[in-house]
Amino acid sequence: MIKKISKTLFYIILILTLIVGYLSIFGIKTDKFNSKIKNEIFKLNKQVSLSLKSVKILLNLKKLKIEIKTLNPTIIVDNEKLPLVSVKTEISIKSLLKNQFSIDNLNISTKAIKINDIILFTKSFRNSKELFLLDKFVKSGYLIADVNLNFDNNGNIKKNYEINGFIKKAKLNFLNKYNINDLEFLFKIKDKNYSLENITTDFNQVKFSLPFIKIINNDNILKINGKILSQEKNYNKDIIGYKFNNLQIDKINFSSKSDFSFNINKKLKINDLKIKSTVNLNYLVYNNFLPEIKKYLPNYKNTIKLQNNKISIDYNKKKLSIYGKGSISIEDKS
Repeated sequence: MIKKISKTLFYIILILTLIVGYLSIFGIKTDKFNSKIKNEIFKLNKQVSLSLKSVKILLNLKKLKIEIKTLNPTIIVDNEKLPLVSVKTEISIKSLLKNQFSIDNLNISTKAIKINDIILFTKSFRNSKELFLLDKFVKSGYLIADVNLNFDNNGNIKKNYEINGFIKKAKLNFLNKYNINDLEFLFKIKDKNYSLENITTDFNQVKFSLPFIKIINNDNILKINGKILSQEKNYNKDIIGYKFNNLQIDKINFSSKSDFSFNINKKLKINDLKIKSTVNLNYLVYNNFLPEIKKYLPNYKNTIKLQNNKISIDYNKKKLSIYGKGSISIEDKS
């Protein structure tokens, strides 16, 4: 009798072990949780709805939780559809046994989504000055991201959220004056901290790369600092005319590196701007009639050339300091 009971217990334990192992490794597909997940999302934000296919359930014994994952869902915000790669969440086994289905966290992996659409989605959860600025400046572009959100008992997003991703083919416009095209970079976002890395862009038709930009939200003031690199390149009169208006520069060849920092206050005004730049000016051709020079150099024919100049620029507290060293040629006389 004892042998039969032992054998029966052994088979029960074996079957339970196989079931737990299967649920932990492979999981099962079901649509029984679809309506509950949609309801939870609706509780978090009534502007957001979720279109789901079947979901996959995995057992996590270490955390005593069930992981629910759905592939290729769609988030709908104000009739705009955001295609996703996956949505994952974890639910404690204890809460399920008590018939209490609630989402504690949410992991969202997106496909390529329009930046303006993702700003709209993010603003529906938490509006901020940073998102207001982005919405004003961003004209087009795409974003791919992994979003990790944790929620408190009231359904509010905790401050330990993380968003990591990649921006590509973005276009921005500042004050209808400064145009940024083909902007691409990696980004990492945490509460009050924003890090942008490996940035490449075309700013007013000049190619720039930025190793990093860091943004910190400190008492409703955005503190921004970063580094800019521009590669050596020839610029003709057409591009220069677009950039420098009436400076009468015909040709220029230079490379530069700059460190900058500034603050943006509540009224979106820039304060405490600091710039330190080193410019390698290989040559510059300036073509303009200067009567003051003509008085002392009768052979002057309106052309001045700068060659092999090293220029240091320091702008701090509205004071500009420029130091340069190199050759200057007036009518080919150095």
